[in-house]
Amino acid sequence: MLVGLTGQCPNSLIHVGPSVWSCSLVLVKFLDQSVGHLVSAMKSVVSNTGFILLGYKIRSPEAHKLFWELCENVFLFEKVPHEDLHPEYAYEEAYIYVMMKKMTN
Repeated sequence: MLVGLTGQCPNSLIHVGPSVWSCSLVLVKFLDQSVGHLVSAMKSVVSNTGFILLGYKIRSPEAHKLFWELCENVFLFEKVPHEDLHPEYAYEEAYIYVMMKKMTN
């Protein structure tokens, strides 16, 4: 279970138990320098059969590009179409993704 991730240091990731969550909701802001730590934290927080519901808004084009490059190595993901979101929360600039870990051999 992930308790917190702060700053740009991987040592700020604090575990208090195994990664057994079946679902995780991730709402984050991140900088280019912390993208790798964020993806590692996301990988460790979700179980092999679980999924992440990611709320996402592009704030830095560079961080955005790196984030998705790293995520492609770790996760399968699908964007939730805006028309499937509740009208009160379907902002044009906001994106929702469902992400699952890729199975490794």
